Amino acid sequence: MKSLLPTRFDKHFMRFSSRIARIAALMLVASATAAMAQTYNFTFTGNSGIDASGTLTFLGGNVQSGFINVINVPLEANPSITTTATGNFLTAGGDVRDLDGDVVTYDTFANSSGNPIFDGTGVAFASGPAGSDGGTPVYDTVINIWGNSPGSYGMFIGEANPADLEPDGTLIPGRDAQWVYVYDETGNTTLTLVPIPEPTTLSLLSAGLLGLLAIRRRK
Repeated sequence: MKSLLPTRFDKHFMRFSSRIARIAALMLVASATAAMAQTYNFTFTGNSGIDASGTLTFLGGNVQSGFINVINVPLEANPSITTTATGNFLTAGGDVRDLDGDVVTYDTFANSSGNPIFDGTGVAFASGPAGSDGGTPVYDTVINIWGNSPGSYGMFIGEANPADLEPDGTLIPGRDAQWVYVYDETGNTTLTLVPIPEPTTLSLLSAGLLGLLAIRRRK
């Protein structure tokens, strides 16, 4: 009769399989915490009333995507009246222009743990694409944020008044109604990042921890 007791080979194989499973589980946990894209909610707070919030997704030393909403933007013609400005993160780097002819040079470099987070060129957001000018993309709204020094950021906002735009987003001939504001503070200016847990990271961590628990129960 064949013995039902595990042979020496079976024991070695089970031990080897257990080690492989443990290594795989640890690799899942490690991969979850390895360098990968991380999304943050951010809040920009100035001391002149202009505030902003949105999201930024970092990968390595660059921002990959994001969105911004700026509030309390004073109108150029009448600063006592304020408006809002929104835009999606621009990923190409280089130059971009608003309908008033203001050209903004930007990059995508950023350090989520730095102060300031952005370099002196800064990142850009835009909305309402309105064609190009000699190869330079043109938008109804262009927002640029750059770092000056620790605790100091600058912000440029160029936005076209919707009442002065054609249905296709181009400026109505003869119109030049823009609200443009340069915001360049030297103190009490903060940009705060709060990480958003990624679903993939959470699932990898869960899978790895469950694997380790399963291995311990087998022992």
